[in-house]
Amino acid sequence: MADTFLFGIVREITQKLASLAADEVKLAWGLEEELRRLEDTATTIEAVLLDAEEQQVRSRAVREWLRRLQDVVRDITNVVDDIATEALRRQVENQITDKVTRFLSKPKFQLQMGHKIRNIRKRLDEISADARQFNFINRDSDMPVTTRGRETYSYVRQSEVTGRDNDTENIVKELLGDSSNFELSAIAIIGIGGESDSRLTITFEMHDLMNDLARSVIGTEFSKIQDQDQDISKCVRHVLLTRPTFPELLLKFKMLWTFMWLFDNYDSSICVDPIIFSFRYLRVLDLSLMRFKELPSSIKKLKYLRFLNLFGNSAIKRLPTSICKLYNLQTLILSETDCLKELPKDIWKLISLRHLSVTSQQKSFPERGLGCLTALLTLSISGQFLESLPNSMQNLTVLEDLEISSCTELCFSENDMKGLYNLQRLSIKGLPRLVRIPLGLQHAATTLKCLHIGFCLGLIELPEWLGTFASLRRLTLIDCPKLTSLPQGISSLTNLKVLKILECPYLSRRCKKGIGEDWPKIAHVPQFYLDEEVYRI
Repeated sequence: MADTFLFGIVREITQKLASLAADEVKLAWGLEEELRRLEDTATTIEAVLLDAEEQQVRSRAVREWLRRLQDVVRDITNVVDDIATEALRRQVENQITDKVTRFLSKPKFQLQMGHKIRNIRKRLDEISADARQFNFINRDSDMPVTTRGRETYSYVRQSEVTGRDNDTENIVKELLGDSSNFELSAIAIIGIGGESDSRLTITFEMHDLMNDLARSVIGTEFSKIQDQDQDISKCVRHVLLTRPTFPELLLKFKMLWTFMWLFDNYDSSICVDPIIFSFRYLRVLDLSLMRFKELPSSIKKLKYLRFLNLFGNSAIKRLPTSICKLYNLQTLILSETDCLKELPKDIWKLISLRHLSVTSQQKSFPERGLGCLTALLTLSISGQFLESLPNSMQNLTVLEDLEISSCTELCFSENDMKGLYNLQRLSIKGLPRLVRIPLGLQHAATTLKCLHIGFCLGLIELPEWLGTFASLRRLTLIDCPKLTSLPQGISSLTNLKVLKILECPYLSRRCKKGIGEDWPKIAHVPQFYLDEEVYRI
């Protein structure tokens, strides 16, 4: 099905407003009728978009009509986000007061939203009226569309980036790599028809193929800036900066949605204030490997922000409390921020957070901290001083990926990992004080697919109950010198497809093909890697 960008936005409006009871929308917002009219007009336009995007190849006027439409759709997205942000703010306030208050909004906010929506609807009505001159054909979105050439415009359909299917698949495979590794940086492909989709990656290089893909998807809205005097399209919304200094010319582009500064910059005097004050509509902010000492409290102004990457900032010591007001933030990357003292105490307010990666110097996390981020899907924790995990982590019932690494002082309790009923991938690396896997992990017995244990010098055994993990498909054991045998139950893991044992001398001898004492337990595994040897069934 070929979803157009406007269809996606209308769907987003519906989904976000569906979380508010209809009577509360009427009483508190007074915007239901305006939004309904807006949706009706948008739906009418959506019906002709498939034909419009074909005609844009031959008609400059149609391309201009689509550009106007995309501008309006972006404004619709901002308004929807404004309403959703206010709803999230109220949700946080209710948690602070420990009671549910009636969803009432400030009159000023109501008036502002009403004015914005009426203005947008007027513009959208004009665009709808102008469409008549082109005699667009109403099409069902499932109808086949004639393949067009490789021309690139500011609007393309999400499902049709010609000639790129295999390339896209290869890019995703290259960037995501092993599923047990976590994301360190971002290559963001944003604004595909007004929607945003951040691809977290484990690489810092923007390959030519990725640049070509980004341009084919978002056309003139994407710009890679390498030179001081480089020309920048006035339509730009997504910027990749790959030079050490920030070009002041860029500050005039107030409507940026994506800003990525990917340059290994050791200048700790860099100031990010101009970025925050100029680019208020950012959804993606990637400042990985920057060495600035302070993230300004004005970061709270980026209320639309979904993705923030501070990977590798070895200078920053604290985050401002105001970062906890980014209620829309879904991804926060703080990996290898070795000087970071601790997370803000109000981190629990980031109720939309789905992906968190953090390196800090704290010895423990407060109970009302990580464990309150109940929407988390991926969590990566590292810190040489960390001694324990909070009991509240058992509240992370939708967590799918957990990585705990380089925690030289961490000691697990038996209840750690308890309650992680949806855990699918677990990576434990660099925990020399780990002796046994905590019993709490048994709660993931039916869901865990990948288990990676590495550089755990004190680990003496794997539990016999590991044999009950029927979904386990991949098991990796690296540099665990005290492991002397595998549990008998591993022979019951019929779904185990890949087993890797590297630099575990005692265990390696017992797992030698045909002659090792533990070989009968693993002979059924299709792919078995034992140090330098590879066995396949």
